Amino acid sequence: MHTRPPFATRRLRRPLAVLAAVALATTMLGATSGAAAPSGPSADPAKVAAPTPDRVAAERALRQVERAFSGRGADGEVTLALRDLWRALPALSPAERSSARRYFSRPTDGAGSDPENPQYGSAPVGRVCGPNVCVHWVETGPHRVGGDDVDGNVGSTPAYVAQVLESVEHVAGVYLAAGYHPVRGDEGLGGDDRPDVYLADLYPMGAYGYCTSDQEEFDPPGTYDVWAYCALDNDYEDFGNTPLENIQVTAAHEYFHAVQFAYDYYEDRWLMEATATWAEDEVYDDVDDSVQYLDAGPLGRPDVPLDYVGEGHQYGDWIFFRYLTENVITTESGGLPVLVRDIWERADGSAAAAHGDEYSLQAVQNALEARGPSFGSTFLRFADANRRPWLTYEEGAVNDYPAAPDGRFRKSGKWYTTKLNHLTSASDYWEPQKGSKRLKVIVDLAPTSRGSWAMVSAYDKSGGEPRWWMIDLNRDGDGSKTVPFNKSISLVDVTLVNASTRVALDTCGGDSPYTCGGGSRDDRLVAKVRAVSLR
Repeated sequence: MHTRPPFATRRLRRPLAVLAAVALATTMLGATSGAAAPSGPSADPAKVAAPTPDRVAAERALRQVERAFSGRGADGEVTLALRDLWRALPALSPAERSSARRYFSRPTDGAGSDPENPQYGSAPVGRVCGPNVCVHWVETGPHRVGGDDVDGNVGSTPAYVAQVLESVEHVAGVYLAAGYHPVRGDEGLGGDDRPDVYLADLYPMGAYGYCTSDQEEFDPPGTYDVWAYCALDNDYEDFGNTPLENIQVTAAHEYFHAVQFAYDYYEDRWLMEATATWAEDEVYDDVDDSVQYLDAGPLGRPDVPLDYVGEGHQYGDWIFFRYLTENVITTESGGLPVLVRDIWERADGSAAAAHGDEYSLQAVQNALEARGPSFGSTFLRFADANRRPWLTYEEGAVNDYPAAPDGRFRKSGKWYTTKLNHLTSASDYWEPQKGSKRLKVIVDLAPTSRGSWAMVSAYDKSGGEPRWWMIDLNRDGDGSKTVPFNKSISLVDVTLVNASTRVALDTCGGDSPYTCGGGSRDDRLVAKVRAVSLR
């Protein structure tokens, strides 16, 4: 436990692109519909005599959207900022609500006089459709689509528009073939029931694209699914990657949000962003835009809870779902792994729901365990495997995935001590000394009922996959394991985990950056480890 092992020094060398994360520690998360959810935005709110938690959160949601549309937001995150505002509408004053509703209008709805909201104004609007979606564009004004084949009268389909339609149709077809809900029909808005995609200049907002809903309320009452329309940039010339690559990954990411809306518009933000980022990497695997988020997620920050929203962590969480679908449950349907679909079927809050509208962590745990392994043991293996991502993930070496760093331990006597929040881990290692034969690793963790797990991995000097052992813990969280520690071993790595998914449901509906806007019952748990070299 003295010098950093070779595998902990590898770091991502790609710079972050424009689309980064939103820090939401001060923004109301959409509580899961399994918690006490408020009525839809068309409900008639009571007069607000004094600031209440709901009103404060609603004002924050409005300010967040205003900043996003004016280009002063957190690097272009718009989709779920709009979702939070939709949810907050009843708590706003009538004047605020009127101001807020303009952000849900389609580009074809306004007169073009709103500089902070994409509006086509009086420009002729073109529309071209495929079997699943329709794309709308203009060839004049600030949101015009350009190109040599543009003549200003939208009488024919420009090449750029055709690229967008092809990409979104491909994405929609993949999700449908994989068994996901179709995006809900919008009762003829935009021309017919097919989902609509509008092309506009989103670069001033710093946004690659977004999806939202102009549905007035949940229908039928008691369900939580809504229709969606989306906006994509009109040229992607000023973004990273090529325009086509940006069309592809943005279409895959944002259209997956539209699919999510057909399950539960109020689902937790971490799950929505993580699985949408996972989906873009599945559908357009060669673009690898999602790699930029890994440093912010469990690979780079294993000390941050998996379900935390802020500082980009929710985007970096995609690697958890890649681990599950690449290493644990690899079954596919329609070209995509089935496990993420299983999770959304359990989180389903629509009239078609078959699993009781489970909240995010509950859906993840139950979907995984329905197919075999326990969540706790899987999260432990995930944390350990993230110490060697070039061996764990198919693209870990070629894309230089960052390795999970050492944990923060404090030396106290013979023990190294740390504290673990829910869904976090801490790892460290020992190197053999001359004459050592075995290493006895001893751990003193919180009771296993609170999510404690531990394992040891021994790395051989010849390279390759390490040998690993789970440490058997008694119910008080105490255990030990003796492993090889001779001259053929380069190091022995120890990983301690708090895999608790116990949500304090009585706190749901707040504005914490965790599941259902609440808290965990198992944070700041003391974890101790020490080791004895045996000859």
